[in-house]
Parts: sequence; structure tokens; C-alpha cells
Amino acid sequence: MAKVRALADDMGAGTAYWSNDPGSWAPWDQNLKPTALLPVLDRPEPRVIAGDPVAYAWDERSRTLSVSWRPAEGVRGDTEVYLPARFFPRGGVVAGDGSAGIWDANSRTLHIASGGGETVSVRVTPRA
Repeated sequence: MAKVRALADDMGAGTAYWSNDPGSWAPWDQNLKPTALLPVLDRPEPRVIAGDPVAYAWDERSRTLSVSWRPAEGVRGDTEVYLPARFFPRGGVVAGDGSAGIWDANSRTLHIASGGGETVSVRVTPRA
């Protein structure tokens, strides 16, 4: 599964995973304890991009999510990134072309308004 996620990342493709069976192919076992698959699936990523995606990357070692996009005419709303609790327990801090962002702790989503320019590039790191 990690190889499939890496391939999808390289292609700029989204992924979805569905499992309704506790066991080795599920994120949680029958006792609701995480399996080895959970860390592959539960990682920071853009969920909604306000324009045309250019690139994104997750660097687990530095705990940095990088996202770039080109704003598109007529697109409204924010770019939304999912930040799992194990890497971002108190949300994230935005650096780069986007605004500081609005954190929704319930959905673990950081909403980032596009800055000016042809391409918006942001880096999100854990809030201290």
C-alpha cells in the first residue's frame, strides 16, 4: 500500500481506500487497535485545492507538508489540508504565499486562503 501511495503521489493522483474488515488489510484490527496500514493511510495531505494543483509533498522527518497550486479564475474558497493528530497535535502553522490559515480541530483540517501571484506555495509545520 505504501508503494501505491508513493506512485500516486508521484503522478499527482488522489487515492481512496475502503476496508470494512478488521484484519491485516484494515487500518484497525478487531480490537480497534491500529495496524501497520494506518500510518500509510493517515498522513497529512491536501483534500481540496483552490485552483490547479502543481505539487505537494510530505516530509515525515521534518514534519513539513508542502503544497503548491495555481489559483484558477472563478474558483472560490480555501485550500484545505488534513493534518493528523500524531504529527500535528495542535494544528499547523502556514509559511509561504498563503494566509495564516484557520484550524478546524474537529475535522483536523487547516483552511488556507490563496495569496497573490501566479503560483501559491505554502509549507505547513506543527503548531508549537
